[in-house]
Parts: sequence; C-alpha cells; structure tokens
Amino acid sequence: MLGLDWAGELVVAYGWYVLGAALLGGWLWQRCSCLLWRWLEDREDRRRTEYLLEHPEVSEQRMRELDAARRRMQSEYDAKAALAAERRKELEEQRRQEFLNQHRADPGHRLSDGAGTSASKSLRAEHNPLSGPSGSGRYRPARPSCPGGGCGR
Repeated sequence: MLGLDWAGELVVAYGWYVLGAALLGGWLWQRCSCLLWRWLEDREDRRRTEYLLEHPEVSEQRMRELDAARRRMQSEYDAKAALAAERRKELEEQRRQEFLNQHRADPGHRLSDGAGTSASKSLRAEHNPLSGPSGSGRYRPARPSCPGGGCGR
C-alpha cells in the first residue's frame, strides 16, 4: 500500500507535466522521424552512387540487362499485337461472310418490283416533297408573350 500512495501522489503532483512531455515527445518523434528517414535514404543513395562510380562495369551490366528486358517485353508485345490483329481480321471476315450470307438469303425489296404492299405505300399519295412546305410542316414563329399575361388587353 505504501508504494501506491507514493505513485498516486506523484501523478497528482506532476500528471500534467507528464502528459505535456508525452505529447511533446510524440510531436517531436513525428516531426523528426520523417527527417531521419529522409537523411538515411539520402545517405544510402550517396553510397550507391559512389559504389557505381568506383565500379562502372556494374552499371554497364545493369544497363545491358535493362535493354535486354525491354527488347524481350517489346517482342512479346509485338507478338501479342500481331495475334490480336489476326484475330480482328478473322472476326471482321466472319462478320462480312455472315452479312453476305444473310443478304443473299433475303435479297430485299426493289423499287421496280411492284410487289409492294399497302403498308409500304405512302400514306399521302398526293404529297410531293419537291413542291415545298404545305400544311403544318412550315415554320411558324412563336407568339409574343408578356409576363403576367396582360399585355395590351
């Protein structure tokens, strides 16, 4: 019991200081850890650069490997593109053949057949579209309107 009384008195007397120190420490850690990680990364980059300057054959080997990987990926892409183009041509040819077969089976109606039904004839036999507008098909400007509906009455 004696130890708990002493700890309780310590928290009562210095609790706010401990809380403030903990918050300050957390803020400093958050602020400084970012700077620390950045400094460590920069140091590693400098070491790597120094190593590559001392050993240029490593850098040349890496560049050769990258070029080989790029060429390999490009050849794979070209092969896939050629295969896709071939498939697309086959599909277009298949669609064209289906279209031709469909239209060979049903040649459609010709204007000179004379076998038209009454549904295919014009609803207004006397109408000539070259004679100009007639009936309700012509342009009519909008009526003037006034706000509130009381202009000049």
